[in-house]
Amino acid sequence: MTMTKHLSFLCLMVLLLVAACNNKPDEGVQPNSTALEDLSIPEDFNFETENINSITIDTDLKNTPFRLMNEHLAVILEEKTDANGQFSHALNIPTASDKIYLQFNKIGVPQDSFAISRSAGFDFQLKTSRGNERSQATKINGDPGLGFTYLGGWDTNGVPDYLEPISDNISGDFIQTIQTTLPQGYPVPEYNPHYLQSSVKEFAVTQNNSEVWITFVHESAGFKNTIGFYTYPTNTPPQTPEELSHKTIIFPNASLNGSGGGLMMGDKVKLGTFDAGTSIGFFIIPSGYDGQQPSRSPLGTFYSLLDLNPEQDPNQQHMVMLWDQDEDRFVLGFEDLNRENSGCDHDFNDLVLTITSTPQFSTSNVPTTQTFSDSDNDGVDNAFDRDPNDARRTYYDYYPGAGTYASLTFEDLWPSKGDYDFNDLVLDYQYQIVKNADYKVSFIEGIIIIKAIGAGYSNGFAISFPELGQGDIESTKIVTKDPNDAVFSTGLFQRASDGTERGQRHAVIPIFENAYDIMPSFGGAYVNVVKANPYLTPDTLRFSIELTTPKLISEIGNAPFDPFMIANMKRGYEIHLPGHENTSLADVDLFGEGDDDSNLSGSKLYKSNHNLPWAINLPVSFDYTQEGKSIEKGHLKFVEWVQSGGSSYQDWYLDLPEYRNDSNIY
Repeated sequence: MTMTKHLSFLCLMVLLLVAACNNKPDEGVQPNSTALEDLSIPEDFNFETENINSITIDTDLKNTPFRLMNEHLAVILEEKTDANGQFSHALNIPTASDKIYLQFNKIGVPQDSFAISRSAGFDFQLKTSRGNERSQATKINGDPGLGFTYLGGWDTNGVPDYLEPISDNISGDFIQTIQTTLPQGYPVPEYNPHYLQSSVKEFAVTQNNSEVWITFVHESAGFKNTIGFYTYPTNTPPQTPEELSHKTIIFPNASLNGSGGGLMMGDKVKLGTFDAGTSIGFFIIPSGYDGQQPSRSPLGTFYSLLDLNPEQDPNQQHMVMLWDQDEDRFVLGFEDLNRENSGCDHDFNDLVLTITSTPQFSTSNVPTTQTFSDSDNDGVDNAFDRDPNDARRTYYDYYPGAGTYASLTFEDLWPSKGDYDFNDLVLDYQYQIVKNADYKVSFIEGIIIIKAIGAGYSNGFAISFPELGQGDIESTKIVTKDPNDAVFSTGLFQRASDGTERGQRHAVIPIFENAYDIMPSFGGAYVNVVKANPYLTPDTLRFSIELTTPKLISEIGNAPFDPFMIANMKRGYEIHLPGHENTSLADVDLFGEGDDDSNLSGSKLYKSNHNLPWAINLPVSFDYTQEGKSIEKGHLKFVEWVQSGGSSYQDWYLDLPEYRNDSNIY
């Protein structure tokens, strides 16, 4: 490159930077009117992309842990039903979401992800007890042409008519043992590899007239699986599945009542009486029940005898055998997917059964079940405790969901109107509500990601918690990715020793005083809003607020609580989401000035005389517009959403066909 070209390039860069840095008006200079100001916007519309909904759960599952998940199956709440099997709580749910999901987390109850729909008022009811329904059901006999032997018939749910008249009593201690031994989502090869290393895979009968029973305990499968057993001479095990001549169906549909079947914990079947020299093995047919008969599934059949399975070592095993010495019974745990399939979770609890016999089978070389382990003495097993070494941290709720982020976007010229590009400050964020074993909130924690700063001002950020008083906060920690970042260096916030802001009637937690101190701009102004400028990696802060005394989730308010901006390093210039109240330190004389049309005695707050806001909350990580491009220029359904008062195009912020003009989005 010649010297002339060097100079021309440098001049061009300077011109671009100057142009970029002058897009924003200085204080007191009004931007040009946009089409947004000509819209007819309902006065009671607060630009909410979510709303409060009462979630009601009514079941016969008493004191049963569960989790609620959003439409993307990200966890939003961990709780349990009460002594009547009920639960009720108000949650913020995106208006664009038609449903959330419920999943129980206890052995012996359905593990399905049950949909709770908006159309049903987010009301969910479930009955898992079987009652007398089975005796009135249609009886089905097994089809002899399928190559199986049958112990009897069954009803349309696959519940056998040959169940023992007295079910096994499965104790609470044994349920806890199973949960500890085969926890959901914990791969056995990683957490308990010794289960797979046992040389004992099947039961060898050593005495004549041995009686054997099998008991259903639990299933967490997505399929209606069929389970059966086979026998062979102990000294001549089969080498291929075709050599099995005695395959008997035990449970044609090994599914819980309320989860695609009709079985209940404790349902027991006698397999028969066997002579010495006989070995008993088991097979599982994934998705084997077709509503009438066990079938040969395209997913295959898997056997307790390793060599009969299609996978290569070490993924051949589909059943673990364990011995529980307290209950004097064997535990069988099954994996129902091909273990070379990426969807297999290898936790071996897709189906859990127990085996008892007279006389008892040998327990030699059989791994034992695990005992309850509770390092922090909070009454919750380590396998289900989010922090087994801290009794204050047992369960976590998330907003907007585990592993996901919401966004806050601000205009900073309040009480004067802005340019409506809503990129003066763009934050991604997530709340984590940390609860103890009693489901009481111990900490409110969060992640704040500064994505963009399209402001000529230096702006701060804080969160108000209207339901919490100053005395409710024990301590606050703010941690930045770079320990040298100056979060509180200007004196904008007067912080008490517990991290709250002094002089407030509610708990207000300052997060940072000047976004530019954390994420300095290229050339002195603007970050990630002008495509001609270099992109800066968004910066992350984490905060942790410990409560003085743990509180019920209903006592702390709903996320996102009340986040707000402090504009231009002037403490009284608070910018809240529309409809949210100012804090004690806001300059109330600014209301009604400029373009603000707030009514402090009413519900119209932080909206202009054109009913436009200065801040918007989005339930997703938001793709904002470039500097100077008002929001409707990038998000083409925004106008219709606004004019409808939020009833049309409730998902306007998503990247869907004809929803965007990508050339105006950063």
